[in-house]
Amino acid sequence: MHRILKLILPAFLTAAFHTANAQYRTYRVVDNGIETIGYCKLSNGAVIHKYSSLPESGASVSESENGSFTIEISEFTNTEERFNVGNGVSFEQVFNSINARYCVRQGYLNFQESIKEKDKIAYQRKIKAILGYYDNAIRALEKDNREKAVDKVKRLIRYTEEIPFMRGKMEKGYLPEYVRLVENAMKSMLEFDSDIQPGYSVVVHKSQLPAKPNKKARKRRR
Repeated sequence: MHRILKLILPAFLTAAFHTANAQYRTYRVVDNGIETIGYCKLSNGAVIHKYSSLPESGASVSESENGSFTIEISEFTNTEERFNVGNGVSFEQVFNSINARYCVRQGYLNFQESIKEKDKIAYQRKIKAILGYYDNAIRALEKDNREKAVDKVKRLIRYTEEIPFMRGKMEKGYLPEYVRLVENAMKSMLEFDSDIQPGYSVVVHKSQLPAKPNKKARKRRR
């Protein structure tokens, strides 16, 4: 359990911008020394919009009433997923991997809630929603013919479908196996090719706190 939490929870941290209906995720891809920073807007397991730029463009995310938004990348308020790749892995492949990982991550978090459900109909609704997340992950991966990763997600789907309703008390053995399948699916999405294993990391940019005024300054204000 601890291993999967280490894998999933740090990456689950989103960029510092939220709305009621969406999240913004930040990522940085370095390909042979060329660096690209991007944002993608996420909602209900789907990527609504993406934006990328070279880091020199600098930059906040602000959303207008018509649904459009502008991007600003701040080094001090974002949590980034970073990928170091080489020749043979396109920027689109990395982006689709980010999309698929988000979907599986959301499905897993929802699964943790579903196993507490004591009403069978409510449980079935939640499982259906979870399977929808996993289907979205497969759609993202199939764009690049990522057969190995797709197979891992399909195994997770089959196992999710096979878990019986347990009235809010999961029997021993089910959760460890589920965690293992989630972990395998997440890891496989970082394996783009047998010869290309990109470096992956999560980087948190902490906000700089304002300096505290010294005692003399406080006295002068009084």
